Amino acid sequence: LLDKLPTEWEAFRTMLLSLEKDLEQAKKGFYDFFSVMVKSFSKEVCDSRAQFVERIPTTSATTTDDALRFIDEEHAKIELFQKKAQSLWAGMSIFGMEKMSNKENAATLKDLDLLKSMWMLKKEWEVSFDSLKDGLFSELDTASMESSAAVFSKRLFKIGRETKGWGVWNDLKDTIDAFKSTLPLTVDLRNPALRPHHWEQLMENVGQKFDPYSHEFTLNKVAELRLDLHATIISELSIAASKEL
Repeated sequence: LLDKLPTEWEAFRTMLLSLEKDLEQAKKGFYDFFSVMVKSFSKEVCDSRAQFVERIPTTSATTTDDALRFIDEEHAKIELFQKKAQSLWAGMSIFGMEKMSNKENAATLKDLDLLKSMWMLKKEWEVSFDSLKDGLFSELDTASMESSAAVFSKRLFKIGRETKGWGVWNDLKDTIDAFKSTLPLTVDLRNPALRPHHWEQLMENVGQKFDPYSHEFTLNKVAELRLDLHATIISELSIAASKEL
């Protein structure tokens, strides 16, 4: 039995060397396969970033609901990318591979935060204005409206530090500014001293007909008529009407 031991030992050593060689080959094969997975994932992230930049909603051509839906969908993508990256990193660390860059996802997340702030503010404005636009003009609380508009302007200005170049930011600013400039008109337009001939004179200046005594003469109607562009004549008519009493 002892005579056979050297032969058996040599066979065992040969088997171990063969297994070690097979293991190294398998390890290299897995490393190569894993490298392809990492490169494919990196390309997927880069492509997604490029598509995001191309589709990013920064103009009023996109509806508020569509923009918010886009933001939610892109957030979901980033979450999936981050989970996949963590899973890949577990294997990469085994092979001593360099950790993947997260700059594309980080850039997208930053943009998404800005987008959400911008479009949520626009959504809030739309909801706020919708609650007022169809109310009776005679029942408007101008003091509360002025205070609310000032808050929106302040928040918009803060966001504008990084989004001022966006069309949606500029459009919302114009909308709020027009709304604010309309508010002082409410006092003059609600002056009970105004008579039909005063209204006729205003309509002549505006170039449009409207019924100031109708339930349809709402804040929205005033905005549609752009009466804020005729603030001077409206003030003069109001003052003249008061003097005629």
